[in-house]
Amino acid sequence: MPVKNTEKEYGTISKTLHWLVLVIVITLLAIAAQSTELPRGEEKLQLILLHASFGLLLLFVLSARLIWRWLNVTPTKMPHIPVWQHVVSRTVHYGLYLMLFVQIFNGMARFATAGYKVPFFGLFEVGLPMQKDEALNELIGDLHGIFPIVILVLVGIHILAALYHHFWLKDDTLRRMTTGMKAEE
Repeated sequence: MPVKNTEKEYGTISKTLHWLVLVIVITLLAIAAQSTELPRGEEKLQLILLHASFGLLLLFVLSARLIWRWLNVTPTKMPHIPVWQHVVSRTVHYGLYLMLFVQIFNGMARFATAGYKVPFFGLFEVGLPMQKDEALNELIGDLHGIFPIVILVLVGIHILAALYHHFWLKDDTLRRMTTGMKAEE
């Protein structure tokens, strides 16, 4: 399996970053779901700080993924796929990138408008140049709860498309981001 992308498939680094983003997003959702159920207190605060740290980790990994994507060749489009499906695929991919970055900065803004910086696993803190503002903090908090729904819809479309290609069309779309292309027959 090549380290860099080829015309046929994604390389090890692209695949690793892709799946690492998924693991971090699942972790963020699980921590958020758990912390929502807790009353105010130390345990909830620790989960919020952990959630924020994973949010920053997502920012770093997602940024690395985009940079790596720009520096590498993208595997060629599969010729049997209609143009409209390529358009939908690009829209979903760009939508995912956009919404993930929006959600990350929304979370950072939530911290900033509460008067805090975002911690990174106790190693350092990152802040945004925003003033403390309770009303804005509440609005940002509401949006921070709504945006994951949009992200989950986009992820759902992405997964369904991959499964459609793998099981219905029986092409290499999913394999290009997992185990690699099947051997030429």
